Amino acid sequence: MIMPKFSSPVQKEAIGVKGDVTQIDIGTLVILDEKKLRENPQEWKEKSERINSILERQGIPKLIGEKAEITPEQEKIVNKAEKAVRKVLRIFGKPTGDIDLFLRLGWKAYSHKLIDPAIEWFEKALEIDPQNTDALKNMGIVLMEKERNEEAIQYLEAVLKIDPEDIDGWKFKAKALEKLDRYQDAIACYDMALSIDPERTDMWNNKGICLDKNKEHKKAIECFNKALEIDNNIPQIWNNKGVSYCYMKEHKKAIECFNKALEIDNNIPQIWNNKGVCLEEMGNFDEAKKCYEKALELLPPEEPLYDFIEKNREITSRLMEGKNA
Repeated sequence: MIMPKFSSPVQKEAIGVKGDVTQIDIGTLVILDEKKLRENPQEWKEKSERINSILERQGIPKLIGEKAEITPEQEKIVNKAEKAVRKVLRIFGKPTGDIDLFLRLGWKAYSHKLIDPAIEWFEKALEIDPQNTDALKNMGIVLMEKERNEEAIQYLEAVLKIDPEDIDGWKFKAKALEKLDRYQDAIACYDMALSIDPERTDMWNNKGICLDKNKEHKKAIECFNKALEIDNNIPQIWNNKGVSYCYMKEHKKAIECFNKALEIDNNIPQIWNNKGVCLEEMGNFDEAKKCYEKALELLPPEEPLYDFIEKNREITSRLMEGKNA
């Protein structure tokens, strides 16, 4: 089986600890005197801004679309900030302070796949500012994780009502529409995003994937070509183009695309798998099996993807036995 396409050509990058902030700094900041806070709520506003500034300098994002690997040291700092915020919530009974601090705590929950806590943090951020487009966007994204796609669309439409040129608002609305199999509506969203910035390779790539889902493979390839005109060094887009050709049974062209992707980066198991599928459809079972085995070398056995590719390898082995019988 062909693997799902890569929905984004952007690779996850680790963000290390930045600046000279230490745990002692934030530890001092999050020491809260309940009596003083009740007498002077402004003190928490100032502290929350400083804590948020520390988290920002530590590389903790506030937007789900911003990828980062959180280190154990950063985790400790965020946990201390979270503890302080929860104490303030108990004191005041409602969210208050720097909204970006709530967004970063929501991102941290989401990064650990804790979707319900992430929703709670973003809801609290929206209590502070119902028009905050970052909070609205994050809510749309996390609701998609819960398959609450109609609700997600409402939040993302609120973003676009405030800022019609928010490209990521159009992108995530398109993704929610795709989840509802509303491909033409999703394509229209990608077109809106591209009318704002036609140089976004991720938009051309995602539009191509959506067209493929709608069985418009030739138009999908045109989109991948547009993306590759902008940057031809993204292996995921070469892979996606190869998958389109595979759907169209143009196997030689597909193999050329997979080979180009692997020239750029030969450590992506999905691409090895997809090349294997294509070779198998061409009747080249021996080379297909080698591709599956290479993909499996790149994956730990506990990965769900491992079982998927292992089944492909087993099917090919049986086809080889039948051919040689």
